[in-house]
Amino acid sequence: MAYTLRIRHLEQAHENLKQRVAELQKKRPWNDTTIANLKKEKLRIKDQIAQLMLLERQEEDLDYVRAEADDY
Repeated sequence: MAYTLRIRHLEQAHENLKQRVAELQKKRPWNDTTIANLKKEKLRIKDQIAQLMLLERQEEDLDYVRAEADDY
């Protein structure tokens, strides 16, 4: 739960970059360097989202294990 807001923020940033790349590619000529940099940023954000989702799942699993241990 602690990661949810950050994940949403990153997903929105990723979507904004995706739209920006699409807009730039509609224009001719486009700047390959700018588009490449935007795509790298999209990948960096996607990696951050994946890492946070993994941490969130691990935290949920740990909470579940703790709850199960408390039942004994």
